[in-house]
Amino acid sequence: GITYIVYRYERWGSAANPTTAAALRCYLKNIDCELLPKEDVRVTIVEGTTTPPNLLTESELVEKMHSNGIGTDATIADHVQKVQDRNYVFLVADGKKNSNSTSSFRRSRFHPSNLGVALIEGYKNMQANGMITPDLRRQMEHDVQLISENKLKAEKVVEEALVQMEGVFNAVASRSKVLDASVRKWCGNQMKSGHHPYDLAPI
Repeated sequence: GITYIVYRYERWGSAANPTTAAALRCYLKNIDCELLPKEDVRVTIVEGTTTPPNLLTESELVEKMHSNGIGTDATIADHVQKVQDRNYVFLVADGKKNSNSTSSFRRSRFHPSNLGVALIEGYKNMQANGMITPDLRRQMEHDVQLISENKLKAEKVVEEALVQMEGVFNAVASRSKVLDASVRKWCGNQMKSGHHPYDLAPI
């Protein structure tokens, strides 16, 4: 859950977009699409600015978890509450009215704390992808479902999960200084002032 909140606009495995007119022209010519001309492609790049997407509401986070096979109807609420209890994220009213309502209801969105960002950045710098992408958790959830359908043996799933988690643990433990550096970067000021790194405001 925390990964979706911190890197809400990132798509794992996506390719970089062309950044120059020449590169974009070459890219378009190689697209297998009958609607695009192959020989005479004119490209104009107009300078402008983009804005990041909105932070996630609780319902949007739950939808992303569902679509990535993370959790079940019975467990998702517990997952969402856990990242709040650990102060990785905070629910903050965004000051905007719900566009689908005529009431004065203000929609709340998840804001990552410095600690939450530090963990995600640290794991990413350590290349501990199992900690920040949904792949490992999704596979475990899928295997548990197959156990309930008597299509897999529980012992086999537990054995394979332990091997995977041991690999992730060893990778993190061997590069713990990378995670330490990330925590100091994002939480250093609060720690110097005597605050526990968990006592951090949202960013």
